[in-house]
Amino acid sequence: LLQSPKRPVSSQEEKQIDWPPVLSAHLEPSSSYDSWYENPSSKDPKIKKPLPLRGTRSQDLTRLNFPILNYSDPSGKDSMCNKIPTLLPIDDFGTTILDSYLPWIHDLFLSHDEKSVNIVAQNRRRCHKGKNHLDEMKFWEGQVALFQPVAVKRISGENNELNYRLSSHEEADPDGLETRFICRFKKMDHMRRKVVYLGETLSTYPFNYEFVNWRKKKKTMVEDTKDQTAFWLSPLMFHCPIPNEHQQFNLKQETSPQLLLDIIPIRTPVRRNDRDGFFFHEGHGGPTSFDAKE
Repeated sequence: LLQSPKRPVSSQEEKQIDWPPVLSAHLEPSSSYDSWYENPSSKDPKIKKPLPLRGTRSQDLTRLNFPILNYSDPSGKDSMCNKIPTLLPIDDFGTTILDSYLPWIHDLFLSHDEKSVNIVAQNRRRCHKGKNHLDEMKFWEGQVALFQPVAVKRISGENNELNYRLSSHEEADPDGLETRFICRFKKMDHMRRKVVYLGETLSTYPFNYEFVNWRKKKKTMVEDTKDQTAFWLSPLMFHCPIPNEHQQFNLKQETSPQLLLDIIPIRTPVRRNDRDGFFFHEGHGGPTSFDAKE
């Protein structure tokens, strides 16, 4: 299953884009997920095995721009990096930003060793629950999937373009054993008014949310009632490692952005553990009942 949207530039190319760059959200239509299920309109649709290839194209996405968060001042006088948490479109999520697989980001900051970007998000599905909000709970199930790691393997596409496919734990790349997002880094070239592609990595979790949920003896991560006891499925934390060859930026001393980050979710159906199983490897010590090969 190929899961990588085509990146805007390759490692050997630069591309003139909107300048100055602004924060953007790219929304995928929810109808694109219908191909995952045998009967998508049913109350409890059955997932196809194997999952079909994804067919969403860049022209199928809806782009929303948030100009309040732009990167026009190279002098650092505006201290943009310190203001980012206050400029994120938090209140737009769930109103204008309607894509259940986009993370509802509330904050992001560098790790102490400057080797990764730490992202703090929230589970939008927990905002409205219960029998009066069944349609909303169904729509926002993708938020729960973001808490569930997938294993991926890199493959070469046309013209040596980097792509990814879902895999078992045994097949996965070492850094793709438990991931959910593609982290694409770019550098701002103010002299030429360009954004230059630097490279991409796979996200990591501080811990396995699915394993924690199983240890707490919960049958599933998809709560179907108004129950809010699973508070550990409210905040979502993940990390985007900065490519090794680009960790030379003295980022903590900068107040204007030096790197830009695209966060691309790897979209898969949410796992209902009581039916679909748990996606653990032998190192977890839990049940390995989810068959990734299917």
